[in-house]
Amino acid sequence: MNLRSIWSVAAAEMRMNRRLARTWLFIVVTLFMCVGLLINSFVNYSFSSSISSTTLLNSPLMAPYQLYPSLIGFFAIWVIFLAFDVRSRDKRDRLDEVVGVLPITNLELVCGRATGITVLMLIPIVALIAVYWIAGVVARLTWPESGIREPELFVTLATLFIDMIPNILLWVTLVMAVTVLVRLRVIAAAIALGLVGATIWAQNNVPIYVLNVINTYTVADVLPSFLAPTFTNLEIITHR
Repeated sequence: MNLRSIWSVAAAEMRMNRRLARTWLFIVVTLFMCVGLLINSFVNYSFSSSISSTTLLNSPLMAPYQLYPSLIGFFAIWVIFLAFDVRSRDKRDRLDEVVGVLPITNLELVCGRATGITVLMLIPIVALIAVYWIAGVVARLTWPESGIREPELFVTLATLFIDMIPNILLWVTLVMAVTVLVRLRVIAAAIALGLVGATIWAQNNVPIYVLNVINTYTVADVLPSFLAPTFTNLEIITHR
């Protein structure tokens, strides 16, 4: 495979998706969703931490446990609405005619498009977590009594590198495969949404000893800890 050809396709895919209104809509919705989750967590903790020990789940330390799984699930849905019309977009833009005269293989085309969508989605994720981190540091230094602080470093890095990239690549390739196999876009989108919903339902309902087999986020196995920080382990790496 020619890496330069793959990156050229990825760059073209990113430019094409940046022009779509739904791309910016999902970025804005994701931003508000994450800010709302964090505010709700911090407010619940500030009002109930003095009367209940179980409010630790809403503490700033555990905020990644509340935020990151929701972020992964939401971006899995975003993948569907970015990639479900790949087939119709190709026919509309006559991409098959273009590919026929270019020195590029089908595998390079698929890898390039998957890479483009993945990189495009990682940009707002990294930006959001970076803002969350900086805001937490500033709040801890300037307003320590608020209890707000930055997310635990190792769980955050694991979420970015061990969780987000494999998850996005998985759903991008899966949705692209469904759209190729199913001609009708509505049915393809419904199947993909059903798969995402089934995954989320299974993660919330299966016995704990089965969760390690199907979970898609590190915080299901490794809770944030400043005393015993853990980046990842062999079991998680093997699963990914």
